[in-house]
Amino acid sequence: MSGGSIYLKVPGVPIAQPRHRATAIGGRARMYLPTSAPVNTYKAAIQLAWHAAGEPRLDGPLAVSIDFVFPRPKSKTKKRGDNPRFWHVSKPDLDNLYKATLDAMNGLAFHDDSQVSSCRVRKIVAAAGEAPYTEIELCNCP
Repeated sequence: MSGGSIYLKVPGVPIAQPRHRATAIGGRARMYLPTSAPVNTYKAAIQLAWHAAGEPRLDGPLAVSIDFVFPRPKSKTKKRGDNPRFWHVSKPDLDNLYKATLDAMNGLAFHDDSQVSSCRVRKIVAAAGEAPYTEIELCNCP
């Protein structure tokens, strides 16, 4: 994306949105996410990055680009030669990562995630020596 886009880089390992848990209170089912869930820390980091960027809330249709960069396993590091990035093909699922990221920005970067009309999302394993992070780019659709 280019021109008028907002860029965020959130350090740390990307965390997927877990399934909500159910309980019965007063004979009624209630869905909840435990406050100790690691995804809450991940969402807080995204929100902190948004506040630090000092950007206004976006209106209208949005295009989103997200790269989830995961730590490189020690078993995939060579002592010599190239250690380039490669596609991350194991859990967590891409859709759950995307959901956690947009949920963190809901009501903050945009009014509602239903504004997202276009998206590009990728899971990547970091190159040797590269730290894990989430890279988010937002812009209004032309």
